[in-house]
Amino acid sequence: MLADIFFLDIQDAYAEAAKQQWLRDANGVERLQYCYYDGLLTDIVLPNFIQVPADKFVEFFSHNHLPIPQLIGISQDGAVKFNDMPADVIEEVSQYRSQYRVPDYVHFDTYFIDPLQALNAAKQRNRVACDHPTIDGLQVCYYRGELPSHGFENLIHLELPDLQDFFIRSRMRFPENLEIPEELDEDVKAELKQDIAAVRSAVERQRRILLQQLLNKAKTLKPRLVGNKPPRIFIPTSRLTTVMQYSSRGVAKAFADLGWDVLLYVQDNEMEGSNMVDMLEKYISFDPHACFYVNSLNNSFMHDDIVNLVWWQDLMPQLKNRQPLKWRDRDFNLSISPLFDRYLEQCGASKVERLHFVIDDEIFHGDHQTARADNIVFVGSSYLPVIDPENSQHKLALASLLAVMEQGGRFDEATVTQIAAASSLSYEFVFWKLLHYVIRDHAVKWLCAAQGCASVAGGRMPEATAAQGRASVAGGRMPEATAAQGCASVAGGRMP
Repeated sequence: MLADIFFLDIQDAYAEAAKQQWLRDANGVERLQYCYYDGLLTDIVLPNFIQVPADKFVEFFSHNHLPIPQLIGISQDGAVKFNDMPADVIEEVSQYRSQYRVPDYVHFDTYFIDPLQALNAAKQRNRVACDHPTIDGLQVCYYRGELPSHGFENLIHLELPDLQDFFIRSRMRFPENLEIPEELDEDVKAELKQDIAAVRSAVERQRRILLQQLLNKAKTLKPRLVGNKPPRIFIPTSRLTTVMQYSSRGVAKAFADLGWDVLLYVQDNEMEGSNMVDMLEKYISFDPHACFYVNSLNNSFMHDDIVNLVWWQDLMPQLKNRQPLKWRDRDFNLSISPLFDRYLEQCGASKVERLHFVIDDEIFHGDHQTARADNIVFVGSSYLPVIDPENSQHKLALASLLAVMEQGGRFDEATVTQIAAASSLSYEFVFWKLLHYVIRDHAVKWLCAAQGCASVAGGRMPEATAAQGRASVAGGRMPEATAAQGCASVAGGRMP
């Protein structure tokens, strides 16, 4: 049976990796067999051939998602013998991974002076933090020098003199780390660090200059129709959102279905960040008649005649501050609830229309001939982490909120205000945190108590297990849910 192997001899590892053998892992996923080795770095581009220093074995595997090798390959008497990886070593790595679920981010987008180090790092496909609590990115490995042709999208050749020109317009993330071979002289290392820091400063300075030029140019773009060509709408969003990007994608599809020419501006992959220079250049080239934003008023670059639609779905800082915003005559607001209407009014908005959350009929109602199962699927995150069970104020507010819900009462502003005052908590905390916990988490408990079972995946809901019926808490597939009549499946995500 095939297994991932850690070899003590590089030649043995290469011979095995070159076979490009496929195995099925414990999760049923087919993938290449990994062959790790303790030895010198090489320019061999096999994706499953990775150097792992033996003296850093546990540290290496504790901070990535690579498969842990199950065997050790040892050359003896002209043959390779295989021993089981010591169970305590596997357990130590597994415990660390389990403890941190997503390991602490010890990896960063990096510029490598040694291309061989860059190649070995790129094969690992490490994850890096992206200033978001749940969304990370693929580590970008920039390098100087030469490497054979390869297929690693996160391994990018970029000589030092080319860094400035590349990053002024690129959406690729700037390297946060500089990896320098230890054997270089200290004065050379210091000079390289100074060069990278100077490039970063120059890029930021040039971006500011170019950005002002582009802002001025964009402001002059009066929308115009050309012949029989369709109107154009620009819809910017970001992959660093759990809901808004999908709302934007859905809106983009809807406009395209209506015959509009649509530019959905979003990162193309997990290695890109944001760059306003690139965004404005794309905007100017597209020359739109309208823009569509979710949860953001961003109109400073628009000509006065551009129609700007903003769909408010969350209490964003712009609204929460309740300060007048710079509205144009052609800014139109779409709000999901009267609550946001009031915030918008306090921010000086005059054009506010209702637009609730919507669904795509082609997806959810496409085949009316398909038999429907009596299952309930709830998609959303749990608010349990914001609850302090030992806090008397939390307990008092929760008891009052639960009583209102169980009696079929209304959570209007007066009711929530009264509960907040009685528990000495802010209205915002009671409404946005405790009330959402009561409605969301306890609704799932009700589902658990109904006939059938509840599958809870991706949202922490341990109290559900006490309800009548079976509650299964897991982060993946729930085959038993499909067999039960009336099943609640809670999967990670956010559904305000």
